Amino acid sequence: MADELFIDVCGHRLEVVRIPAAAAAAPTLVFLHEGLGSITQWRNFPSELCSRLGCGGLVYNRRGHGRSDALTGPRSTAFMHDEATVVLPSL
Repeated sequence: MADELFIDVCGHRLEVVRIPAAAAAAPTLVFLHEGLGSITQWRNFPSELCSRLGCGGLVYNRRGHGRSDALTGPRSTAFMHDEATVVLPSL
């Protein structure tokens, strides 16, 4: 069963779904949605894949998506770079 929660990352609340692994030492798959997607659009794919592989999973909504904090202005041209180098490692 997946656990839905909110985590504060870089001063903003992000909606997160954690999928427990079959074993403590199993790797965790991180599911990244495309620019207009969200957790709900993944539907049950992350849970099914993690179950088949025995891995844990982490699915999250970036700011401005799903129930994560709203954006307060336009995204910069470095948005995807910042997500990869700052937000995801912090998460």
